[in-house]
Amino acid sequence: MPSSLTLASVLLGLLLPVSAGLGQDQEGDALPTLPTGPDPYAVRYELSSNYLYQITSKFDAGGDVDVHRTGLRFSASRKLSEEASLSFNFGYELNAYDFDGVTSFAGADDPWDSVQFYNLRLQYSYAINHDLTVFAGPVFQIARETGADWDDSWIAGGYGGASLRVDDDLTVGAGIGVTSQIQESARFYPIIIVNWELAQDFQLVSSNSVMGSGLEVRWNLDRDSVLGVGGAFQFRRFRLDKDGIAPDGVGEETGVTIWARLNRQVNAGFEYSLWGGIVVGGEAELELGNGVVPGHDEYQLTAIVGLSAKFRF
Repeated sequence: MPSSLTLASVLLGLLLPVSAGLGQDQEGDALPTLPTGPDPYAVRYELSSNYLYQITSKFDAGGDVDVHRTGLRFSASRKLSEEASLSFNFGYELNAYDFDGVTSFAGADDPWDSVQFYNLRLQYSYAINHDLTVFAGPVFQIARETGADWDDSWIAGGYGGASLRVDDDLTVGAGIGVTSQIQESARFYPIIIVNWELAQDFQLVSSNSVMGSGLEVRWNLDRDSVLGVGGAFQFRRFRLDKDGIAPDGVGEETGVTIWARLNRQVNAGFEYSLWGGIVVGGEAELELGNGVVPGHDEYQLTAIVGLSAKFRF
């Protein structure tokens, strides 16, 4: 069972986009494992990428939408002492929306198209003892449709919490975070940490992946392959451009993703995952620059498929 230091996985799904969010690891846990090789104080780097396709889904009021999501993330972590560690995560996500025939967004057939997220997270962790670890750090994000004002697209905040190793089979933890929001009050969100060895080769873990931040049950098929099934909440809120139906307004998309994935560890430096799942409870909302909401609609259950890869060096 990993120590609580490496299991201080922070779930930021109520704040951040589900792909290249702050610290959103492409294959499961929120933070990279700290170096344990010949030099435990060496800096460890990870580079992750992903592509997801959210298949066309119909809106309740008419029309449909499909989305291509591409993400890239870079992280670095270093053990500073026997007790302390520091990690840095930068992520980018591009969402290409294709609306067709929609009627619920103030008469706009295409309320937004290309939306980008730039994410930065720092985390400092300190092991009070072998079982108890505390962590904290700042988070920053730029969330904007292409062409939107950069200065009006910033989000910032921080978080903190603790994780406890209960025994060899169970680590749990909790915390809280708060961030500003675009044209909205600050958002408080819970942090949940769990790593539970349910049985031999079966675990329940807090997952921070390309599908979002939630919980995942994992089955170790063999030494190099893992089958995971999980669920997560998605939240995206972003500044719109100056030329659309809502100049300098806000777009928002929410939903719940349920997924299955097959992960394959090719070698110590490379792994990949194949993803398939569904999105339920999907909603999209258009908000004007003055806070008025002229458009809101729900889209029907839809499928999502994709792949991700991670390089360690």
